[in-house]
Amino acid sequence: MAPVAYSGRMPNTALQKQLLLHEQLYTDLVEEGVYEVFPYYNDEENVQFIPPMCLGLRKHEVLCNTLQIGKMMDLNVTNNSKEATRGGSTKTLIHFAQNVKNKVFDRFDYGDGANKQIYGHRGKSPRYALEAITVRTVIIFAPTDEMIDEKDIYELASNMTNVKLRKVERPKYKHDDFIAGQDVMHDVYNSIIEDLPENKKNVTPDHKKKTNRSFSWWIGLIIFGVGLAIVIIICIKIFRGKKGSEKKQTVENT
Repeated sequence: MAPVAYSGRMPNTALQKQLLLHEQLYTDLVEEGVYEVFPYYNDEENVQFIPPMCLGLRKHEVLCNTLQIGKMMDLNVTNNSKEATRGGSTKTLIHFAQNVKNKVFDRFDYGDGANKQIYGHRGKSPRYALEAITVRTVIIFAPTDEMIDEKDIYELASNMTNVKLRKVERPKYKHDDFIAGQDVMHDVYNSIIEDLPENKKNVTPDHKKKTNRSFSWWIGLIIFGVGLAIVIIICIKIFRGKKGSEKKQTVENT
């Protein structure tokens, strides 16, 4: 649902502008010791679990607001609990920003030196091998999603195999509507439920053999049961016929 992979054409221009400065943002966060969304400090009395403080620093308030953290995480304007604001790694945010800026879907770029150590070569980080994904996949997206352009969805699909696209045609359908939309059951989830029985067709050869053997066993049992019933019926008729003849013979003798 609404996969954020290729994002170079992101319609949310305000967020895109912030993410293009990811190198400075990453430097600032590392220098401040911020490695997670809604970071927890030892001095918890000063922690503000409010959407604008998602990165712990007032100077990144614009980014938090542009990301619509409050709406995405269904947070209150004030007084959110630590449990309600459990977020994720800021590295994920920077990784996302790298791919937005470079218009690619690559692994995390650590820079030449670290890339050599981690990936085995200098230069850019390697691409994700999307062609290796062969499992049957349905990509559900909305043309009005502010986080992903429709062309980015097509680019993602073109690099995969065994994939089909499903478009949500509802006007002004947004990225968070895939989770919190009022009609998400009708617009998205029902189609997923309808797809589930199709998985029964995708059984392994071993499972097919077991299924066939099980089917043959039941057929054999039914045939045996029918045959046994016929034999019993014939025996009953013969017994009744023999008993009737003996009774008739006794009457005649009398």
